[in-house]
Amino acid sequence: MHGRTRWLDPPLLFFLTWLVACGTALQSGRYADEKLGGDSDASGNAGIPAAPTDGSERELESSFEAPVATGRYLWVANPLSGRVAYIDAASLAVSTVAAGNGPTHVAAIGNEDATIVINVRSNDATLLRLTATGITTKTYPLAPGMNHWSISKDGRYAIAWTDAKKVPLAQKTQGFQEITVVDLATDIATVLSVGYRPTQITFDAAAAQAFAMTADGISVIALATPAVIRNVRLADDLATAAKATDVSVNAAGTHAIVRFEGTDIVTVVRLADGTKTPLLLGTPVTDLDLLPAGDEAIAVMRESSSLALISVSDAPAPQSIALASQKMGSVTTAADAAIALLYTNASAVEEVSILSLGPPATARPARVYSRVLGAFATQDGAHAVVLHEPPASDGTGAFSLLPLAADLPAKIVATNAAPLFVALTADSSRALVVTADVGKKRQAAYLARMPALSTQAIELGSKPLAAGIVEGARRAFVAQSHPAGRVTFIHLDSGETRTLTGFELGARIATGGQP
Repeated sequence: MHGRTRWLDPPLLFFLTWLVACGTALQSGRYADEKLGGDSDASGNAGIPAAPTDGSERELESSFEAPVATGRYLWVANPLSGRVAYIDAASLAVSTVAAGNGPTHVAAIGNEDATIVINVRSNDATLLRLTATGITTKTYPLAPGMNHWSISKDGRYAIAWTDAKKVPLAQKTQGFQEITVVDLATDIATVLSVGYRPTQITFDAAAAQAFAMTADGISVIALATPAVIRNVRLADDLATAAKATDVSVNAAGTHAIVRFEGTDIVTVVRLADGTKTPLLLGTPVTDLDLLPAGDEAIAVMRESSSLALISVSDAPAPQSIALASQKMGSVTTAADAAIALLYTNASAVEEVSILSLGPPATARPARVYSRVLGAFATQDGAHAVVLHEPPASDGTGAFSLLPLAADLPAKIVATNAAPLFVALTADSSRALVVTADVGKKRQAAYLARMPALSTQAIELGSKPLAAGIVEGARRAFVAQSHPAGRVTFIHLDSGETRTLTGFELGARIATGGQP
């Protein structure tokens, strides 16, 4: 491992895997883009980032990522035993398979029942694939210290790399520049070097190239070779380059777009030759998101209460749109709809702007009656879950269910503690909001049903560590801290709750959330 090693007692180390294992359950849109977000506490749980003192926006999307589920299975790595458990979320049957030495970081592969896990003590990875006749395994060598996966949409390429944010007390001399490209079609693993401290690795739509966003710019990787074929700088001087943030590459893999923190500059970069087209938008850009189609981006300017739609191409002329509402500084988009949500968590604003991308693009305000913390649109763009800033007085919280496709009022739901996780189903009909106040031992899961906007509260028996959706079993899950392992499954239709405790010591099933 890079940096200073911190030894943990076995129960805590086991449960760290719940959070860091498995990647994301929803592999599209916002949930896979690895935007920089919350800090980690001692349990490894990514929490809501503290309010900044400089009035900037907080990026919350990555704080609410759900761990991996494939089909009807939930995958859990145990670095102590060297095994990975896979739970059939329909029958709650538990099976285990040997991986390597210290299996920890797990990601889903494509649209099949397959995962790949980094074995942190043996510096290799194990591919686990369920077939009609059982489970198969294959092992690949990795560069040392890998702690993160990026997977191509078609499931052919798995890239292991080191996210410096997950390495406590990392030294400046640790560049974390080695990555390992695993070609799962040819079973060849190749170690390459990219720029200093990558923060994100993405792929073009054809899975022909990958792009590592680093402090040195964008390292372009040809996957068929594989090889790093060029490095593209995002600015011509080092001072400006150090401010680069919200870097995205279009779906074709031909251009990148980037904003520079604290400035009004957004730059479109041609990746073939590094040609830069800077756009001056008048006031500082507070957020920049690539739209799901991958060929256009939204830039938000909070101070001027406006936004710009920008083509990520050689002709990036921005289309400006004024917002006739409160100053909005952040944007989030729906995966399968021309809808975006604008909000701010840098000030006490109780409003969300719903942007229809048209053409023409139009925006309308929606009142939500409590300060906004973050917003998450369903995949079809018909509804959103809006999280509210917890009041400082009593530790309680709230969220709202906001219709987007119809001009209907939001429904606010008071919760027993602050929001910790959000998960949305692929069919956009259900949402899960998990809350926790560890000091007061209050934790619960709230199952929301759309379009009725009804909710069901389920009390949890212990601290939640992760949450998500097992689509093939039509269940949500909440993994919790427990000496033997605990996960609560919630049926998305009936609301029936079953809790499973003890994954390798003889699983015990109980009805309800507190066995």
